[in-house]
Amino acid sequence: MTDLLRLILGILTSLFKSRAKLEAEILVLRQQINVLRRQTPKRPHLNNSDRFLFVWLYRWFPSILGAVAIVRPETIIRWHRADFAERLIGSIRRECLDHMIVFSAAHLRRILTAYAAYYNEARTHRSLSKDTPIHRAIQRFGAITSPSVLGRLHHHYCRI
Repeated sequence: MTDLLRLILGILTSLFKSRAKLEAEILVLRQQINVLRRQTPKRPHLNNSDRFLFVWLYRWFPSILGAVAIVRPETIIRWHRADFAERLIGSIRRECLDHMIVFSAAHLRRILTAYAAYYNEARTHRSLSKDTPIHRAIQRFGAITSPSVLGRLHHHYCRI
């Protein structure tokens, strides 16, 4: 119960603190949470006053529920990597493998190597402002040619 009173007093005194002091306090509290997580890797045990506080906060501020969810940073990174991998596999299937017949594992390796070079060096990406992952210089002069890539499945338009 004393923890609850300390929390309420802390909330009341924070109303009169400056923005910089609040930011510094938040950073200190985050560091303390990180230290505690390293010391106790298992699930935290909540006592009755913790539960009462969460119920009280939820009743007064229902939108706080989104902030209470505890997600580990490595989970977010895993989600991001999974989304990226799914998008990349979808691009490889739609733009390459759906239009070819693969005869062996070695043939598949050659196709994917050629597609990776095309994907990183020639194919434009909307998320990169229509640039390639490996930046290329703008070619302003010369005749336009279109050498075929992946057995005429794609073309790389460039100037000579």
